[in-house]
Amino acid sequence: MAENNHPLAIWRASKGRTQEALAGELGVAPMTVWRWENRERAPRPKDAKRISDHTGIPTGELIEASIKRETA
Repeated sequence: MAENNHPLAIWRASKGRTQEALAGELGVAPMTVWRWENRERAPRPKDAKRISDHTGIPTGELIEASIKRETA
């Protein structure tokens, strides 16, 4: 399986957090974190702000990374 290069996945892995733990910290469902990291959905602006405040990842980077899907 390919390594996930989404900025949120990279940050989370560097901190040793699970998707479940990060979801709890952000007040969202674990499946929501999975969808963001796997580019199924981009975070809503208010969620992107909350993620940015929590992680230091710029909101624009979060949204841009989430909507860029790799093409086969």
